[in-house]
Amino acid sequence: MKKKILLISTFSLILFMGISFALDPDSITDNDFLKFANASEYDKYNEGNVLLNQIPDPAEPGSYVEIRFKLENLGGAKSKDVTVEILPKYPFSLEQGDSQIRKVGSLYSRQIGEYGVVVYYKLRIDKNAVEGKNQIYLRYMAEENGGWHLLGPYEIRLQTHDSILSVESSITEPEIIKPGDNAKLKLKLKNSADSIIQDIKVKLDLSSVPFATIGSTNEKSFYQMGSKEETEIEFNLVAESDASSKVYKIPIDLRYSDYLGNNYVKNTSFGVLVGASPELVAILESSDIYKAKSKGNIVFKFINKGLAKIKFLNVKIGNNNDFELLSPSEVYVGNIDSDDYETFESKIYLKDTKKERIIFPLALEYYDSNNKKYSEEVKLELKLFSEKEAKEIGLSKENKYVGVVITILIVVVGLLIYWFFLRRKDKGH
Repeated sequence: MKKKILLISTFSLILFMGISFALDPDSITDNDFLKFANASEYDKYNEGNVLLNQIPDPAEPGSYVEIRFKLENLGGAKSKDVTVEILPKYPFSLEQGDSQIRKVGSLYSRQIGEYGVVVYYKLRIDKNAVEGKNQIYLRYMAEENGGWHLLGPYEIRLQTHDSILSVESSITEPEIIKPGDNAKLKLKLKNSADSIIQDIKVKLDLSSVPFATIGSTNEKSFYQMGSKEETEIEFNLVAESDASSKVYKIPIDLRYSDYLGNNYVKNTSFGVLVGASPELVAILESSDIYKAKSKGNIVFKFINKGLAKIKFLNVKIGNNNDFELLSPSEVYVGNIDSDDYETFESKIYLKDTKKERIIFPLALEYYDSNNKKYSEEVKLELKLFSEKEAKEIGLSKENKYVGVVITILIVVVGLLIYWFFLRRKDKGH
């Protein structure tokens, strides 16, 4: 009976102590049966400190990052007057006026999970920050332990969100590619990131342009590029023989990965110029003037012997003391296709001159298919002949009507003379 009473009393004592512990958290103390979720530097006053998240993740140099820490009391006793201080260092800094210190207050024993306290900071990131994982530290202080206790390091991930591989320049040799000719294309690539990029592939899309690669495919690849590194790659191109003269945009596909294993695709384009230097020939095609002190028409002819179209041809006839223009001195000819020609006619009066050749100075202005302007001056000759030379080569012919008139005049004059003498003879009788 005594043993039974003793067991009941012991059970009641244990139950009472359990209820007391439940009602008064401050009375709970560490014991061999209480396990903590992390190692403790500060004995039974053990706050579990966790970097809850960063927004955005990864953050971008030159912008802001929001970070949240979660404080949990994993220990068996209340921790009073908890103060947390962030220790920012480059590339992180607080906005002016924001305090590094956050007053948390008390954390009860086993205040964990959804009951933990979240501490928030917003940090500015320097624009020259190095991409990758950058560290930051906290420290905390509580009434019970006195002094500061360092926490961390915590890692903040930084990465430029914009595409970090770019085409810095594109050069063709020659600069202007003639239809049917070969050319060398040089592309300069730059890694603008603060870390390496790898598995780089560069592909030209030639499906909609009159080019093809020769000696290699339209794709190049290489293993990696270091931070800020530049590299040059080459393609050998050939322009189709019937390619029109103009600027062609060639799409380019860039694919690569960063050091975190993220894959990137960037689509861009560059221009390639197809064309040929104009070959304009000017001639004096015909004239009905062959001697001085005469007027007539001369015909100028302009021939496009080149591969490219000639546009907006304008012609000015310069002054010369040997002739006088009887028509406008400036003529707009217009466009001349490849292997084609245009003409215009001018009315001229040749002055009294002893020269055998008359020079017509022409100022030509025109554009090629790529709107590049050209200006040149040409001198065209008109050969003059004497009356005798003109007749010998058939430029001058006797007018048959003039001969008839002369013959009639001779007959008339003869008849008049005959009539005159006949009349005198009759009077003499």
